[in-house]
Amino acid sequence: MGPYVASKHGVVGLTKAFAIELAPHGIRVNSIHPTAVRTAMTTDPSLPEVAAAHPQLISGAANLLPDFDAEPDTEVGAVPSILAIEAIEVSRGVLFLISDESRYVTGAQLPVDAGCLARP
Repeated sequence: MGPYVASKHGVVGLTKAFAIELAPHGIRVNSIHPTAVRTAMTTDPSLPEVAAAHPQLISGAANLLPDFDAEPDTEVGAVPSILAIEAIEVSRGVLFLISDESRYVTGAQLPVDAGCLARP
């Protein structure tokens, strides 16, 4: 996890530094921090095997919010939350940051993570 954590902190640091340096030019700099996104990696058939061998990965990655796109009668598993979001959810965060609605937002980190970072 060390390289991942170091790179994530690097992104945050660069976001803040560039926001300060580029603000006088009217350029805003923000970063988006998604949770797991439903991709080939998160739907790989070997994922349950990896999760069983490394339970801390799944418990640390589970989101707090339920899957709002699931059918109401869908039975939830042992973890009553989504483990990956759709890519469109990240795109919605990007659309907000490039819109006029966020014209005074710079140097920010936008978590699109269904509450994952709220965990203790």
